[in-house]
Amino acid sequence: MLLTFTLDVTFSYFPSRAAALATVAVQLLPPPVLPLPSVSVLLAALAAPSQTLTIQGRVFYNSTSPKATPAAGLSYRWSCVNAPLLDLSSSALVSSSVNQPNLILRAGVLTPGLYTFQLTVADPALASVSNFAQASVYVVSPPLGGVCSVSPATGGESLSTSFSFGCSGWFDPQALEPLQYELRYYDLDTQNSEDPTVTPALLRAAAYSPSFSTLLPSGQLLLRFSVIDSLGAVTYSYFLLPVLNVTLPAAAITDPAGYVTTLITGLLASTLAQQDNSTALLLITQLSAVLNTANSSSLVNTDNLRQTLVSTLATLAGVGTDSTMTTATLVLVTQAVSSLTALPSALANPDTNSGVQNIIAAAIASIPPRQLATPARWSRRWRSRLRRCWWAAPTWMRCRA
Repeated sequence: MLLTFTLDVTFSYFPSRAAALATVAVQLLPPPVLPLPSVSVLLAALAAPSQTLTIQGRVFYNSTSPKATPAAGLSYRWSCVNAPLLDLSSSALVSSSVNQPNLILRAGVLTPGLYTFQLTVADPALASVSNFAQASVYVVSPPLGGVCSVSPATGGESLSTSFSFGCSGWFDPQALEPLQYELRYYDLDTQNSEDPTVTPALLRAAAYSPSFSTLLPSGQLLLRFSVIDSLGAVTYSYFLLPVLNVTLPAAAITDPAGYVTTLITGLLASTLAQQDNSTALLLITQLSAVLNTANSSSLVNTDNLRQTLVSTLATLAGVGTDSTMTTATLVLVTQAVSSLTALPSALANPDTNSGVQNIIAAAIASIPPRQLATPARWSRRWRSRLRRCWWAAPTWMRCRA
C-alpha cells in the first residue's frame, strides 16, 4: 500500500506572505513472512495388519524470529485423514510417545484398507507457524479361501505316531505369494487358548511346503495353522473338532527314565544323524517333560539323563561357536530349556546348571539389537537381564524384553 503525506506551510507577516508545500510518499510493506517447518512423512506403501507399523516424520525448522521455539520444542500432532475417529494419542493403539515426530501403531490396530496419515508440526510460540505432510499406506488382506487338515484326526501316541498335515486352497488377494505355513499348538491340559497372553508352542516353523509330517507331544492339543503371505499378513486356521488327543506310551508312564533312555539312544540319535535339528529340539522338549514325571527312586539316573539332554541341546544351540540361531530355532531352544528346567531340582547338578547358563547366553547372543538402540546399550541391558533371569532359575523363562 502506498500512502502520500503532504505538508503545507504558510508564513504571513504583514505586509509579506510566503507559502511552501512538501509531499512524501510512504510504501507500506507486509510483515516479513516467517519460515515454516519443513515436514515429510516416510511410510511403506504396503503393510500387514498383524504387524507393527512405524511411520517416520522428518522435520527441519530454522526460524528467523527471536520468539521462535527451538526445534526440540515444536508441537507434533498425528491424525488419520480418512479415519478421523482413530485416536492416535491412545496407548491402546500406539506404542510411541505422544508429541513425537515418529508414530508406532500396535499390531492388529488397522484392518485391511487404505489409510492416509498426517503429521502437523507447529511452533507453540508463533501462532501462524505450522505445516503438515501426509503419506498413505495400504493394509493388505491376509490369505483366505483354504483349509488345513491332520491325519490321523483321532489322535495317537506322542513320539510314536507320525501325524501328517496338509493345507490346500489358500490364496492371497493381493497375489503376495508364495505362501508359508506354520504350525503351533495349545496344550489344553495346561494352557488357556483364549488367554491372549498365552503363546502357543511352535511345532513347525514357517515353510513354503503346505504338506508335512511330524511327531507330536502328549496332551489335549488345539492345533493352530498360520498361513502367511510374502508381506507377513497372516490367517490363523484352527483344527477345532475334535481336539487332538495325543497320549503317552505306556512305557513312558510306567518307567519314565527307561523310556527316555531308549529314545535318547534310538530316536533322538537317529534324528541327530539325519541333521533334522527341528525335530531333535522337539524331542528334547518332550523327553524332558517325561523325565519330569520320574519318581525320586530314579533320581540319579534322571540327573544323568537330564545332563545328556542339556549337552545335546547346547550342541544344537551352537554353544561355543560363532553361529547364531534363527528365530525359529531360538523359539524351539527356548521351549526345550523351559521343559528342562521345569523342576526346582533340575539345576542341582553343577554341570547341568552350567550347561543351561551357556544355552541362555547363546540364545541372548542370537537376539538382534532393537531398532534405534545402540549395540552397547542393548548389550548392557541384556547382560543385566541375564543375571536377573539366571538367579531366578528355573523360572528364567518369565523374563521379558
